Amino acid sequence: MELIRAITLTWLFSGQRSDEIARLRLGCIRWQHDGTPIAGNSEQVLARDAVCLLDIPAHKTGTAFTKPVDPLLGQAINAWEALRPVQPKRTDRRTGEQVDFLFSFRARAVSSGYINSTIPVLCRKAGVPAADARGNITSNLDRSYLFLRGDLIVGQ
Repeated sequence: MELIRAITLTWLFSGQRSDEIARLRLGCIRWQHDGTPIAGNSEQVLARDAVCLLDIPAHKTGTAFTKPVDPLLGQAINAWEALRPVQPKRTDRRTGEQVDFLFSFRARAVSSGYINSTIPVLCRKAGVPAADARGNITSNLDRSYLFLRGDLIVGQ
């Protein structure tokens, strides 16, 4: 369940394409407080005071970068990382590097197709139509729309 929750929240709150989500690497979440790195499970700093950063690998339109994200996403990813079984490294098809993909299970990386196939289920749960005037809601086309409605999915 933690894997599904982490993938869903990443899709909702990171603003990344499904193939970019599938290529996230283990350890892609970092926490900072007043510019100082802290452990994600630190009890000394409350989560509301910390900034959660997500490291995005090189992607379709550019190089790797880091972006601030909702702490809820960071907590979900940390929960998945704590339970994630050790997996063999896999080749990143874009960079050619051997990496530990975050969303990997039973020696297989989660595909971008899996992420797209869960969208109709998420829309149904949130009471959001699975299609709009432009067609079906997909991870590439309507990330901002579902981001705005993400609180409905997360809260249920």
